[in-house]
Amino acid sequence: MRFRPDLELLILCSIEFGAQHGYLIFHKIKASASGLFKFGEGQLYPILHKLESAGHISGEWAVQQGRPSRRVYQITDSGRALLREKREQWKAFRQAMDSAIEPAREPVA
Repeated sequence: MRFRPDLELLILCSIEFGAQHGYLIFHKIKASASGLFKFGEGQLYPILHKLESAGHISGEWAVQQGRPSRRVYQITDSGRALLREKREQWKAFRQAMDSAIEPAREPVA
């Protein structure tokens, strides 16, 4: 069974407690989903740019000794507000799905 993940939610969760670069965000999401989510790195970067343009995350170039620089992202106050909103939406969705697939059993008369 495949589900289409909310990549914005997953990205914001990935950087909620610390700045990370895109490659690490991608692999963190992939690892936590146990292969259930099918998406590629190419889908991640446009969403990072969108979140950054909207002010939900900020990115800075991190210089690495002997290696190419990489962009490191961290969540902003606006991103934390969006994360709270998306978590509430997810909870409502999850409750609706739980109700639909496991309806309350009514006693047989």
